Amino acid sequence: MQNRTFKQIERNRRKYNFLALPNTEYFKFEIVNLMGSNIEKVYANRYNKNVYGISHLVEHLSFRATKDYSSDELMKVLKSKGTYNASTDHDRINYWFKTTSENTKLAINLVCNFAMNNLENISEEEFKIERKVVQNEAKRYADDDQTMFYFNTEPTLRGYNEEDNVIGIPETIEKFTIADCISIKDLFLQNTDVYYNITYDPMRNNENEIIDMIDSELNRFEILKLVPACSTQEYKSYIKEPQNKNFYVHCESEQSMHLINFDSVFNSITANAGNEYLLQYSQNSLNDIIREKHGLTYSVSLYVYDSDENAYTAFSTDVSKGDEKLLMHLLKESISDSVKSFNENAYNKYMKIRKLKRKMKLLNQENYEYWHYLAVRYPNIVNRVKHIIESDLDNGYVALDNLFCSFEKIDEYIKRMKYLLDSGNTGYCTNLI
Repeated sequence: MQNRTFKQIERNRRKYNFLALPNTEYFKFEIVNLMGSNIEKVYANRYNKNVYGISHLVEHLSFRATKDYSSDELMKVLKSKGTYNASTDHDRINYWFKTTSENTKLAINLVCNFAMNNLENISEEEFKIERKVVQNEAKRYADDDQTMFYFNTEPTLRGYNEEDNVIGIPETIEKFTIADCISIKDLFLQNTDVYYNITYDPMRNNENEIIDMIDSELNRFEILKLVPACSTQEYKSYIKEPQNKNFYVHCESEQSMHLINFDSVFNSITANAGNEYLLQYSQNSLNDIIREKHGLTYSVSLYVYDSDENAYTAFSTDVSKGDEKLLMHLLKESISDSVKSFNENAYNKYMKIRKLKRKMKLLNQENYEYWHYLAVRYPNIVNRVKHIIESDLDNGYVALDNLFCSFEKIDEYIKRMKYLLDSGNTGYCTNLI
């Protein structure tokens, strides 16, 4: 039986990531543009316009009036031939379509049509319809106080404009013009920091054929170049790191909201393993102490999030008002106890659980697409195990564990978390005045 593999190929100045899943009949094509809504800061400064939230509208508009399809035609094909979506964040926009191997050429054509859509064929009527859709999406989010709290923590921690939360606000979205949307998409299309992720069945397709199809499609699409391209230097000049201070974030939730940001991530794989241990698997885990033994909340989260070139760990939860002091006491107590009790025996038990959970997760082979995420966000990590994953991807997980999830590395990480929390060297967001 042929092994699952992962391979990175650079050709014609394009970066391709190939995930091979033999005997699945599966095909997925994704274009990831590593220029996200941070471009709005550049545009606002260049042209003195408030366009916060426009990148998300551009994502939506990209599915209307493409090179080869009317809006109705595109939707009919997308809905009948597979599954599609797109998403926008501060640091990237990605577009994808997944289907079966027999639709490989169609999938590539479809993704190129919406990802490379320069928006010039969209009528004013269609523009206003989609703008209204995005306004209503923003209104829906605004009705959810807790969701908006978390949306607004990043611009607060980084000192960005209060509307700079990707989704924007309805009043500003109402003022966007099709001309500004075309200019923003033009900036995205001129960006060369782009990855092409392919998941395929090597029994049905081969890499060279797929690259030829992608190249042939991409070369058909025109980049307008209506505005000067944004250099990496200009783009990064507006990006700020989270501040280690206490912040108030407006939120009308009846619950007391909390997010603590830790600049603790030297390696995301180590951090994810350490967070999982602190959250669920130590004998005094955060979930056990805060939820199970004291009932302070329904949900406790401790997770790594990527932002631009760096990654951070965030702790988040909501509790009843009046329980804040107990929450902070239990948070410190749990992490302190977890650090004290972490020894070789605890580590071995945890790694056994971790491997079992991973084995269960990978029964759904789509979860192997984690390697696309690693290749885009952390190419240096993937490069260190390149010779292994090109022949057997399952052995790649073992290699990652050996490189980044040793007892010493996880121990170092959780001790750093304790130090940052005890010293108050964190960014803290709450809705309490």
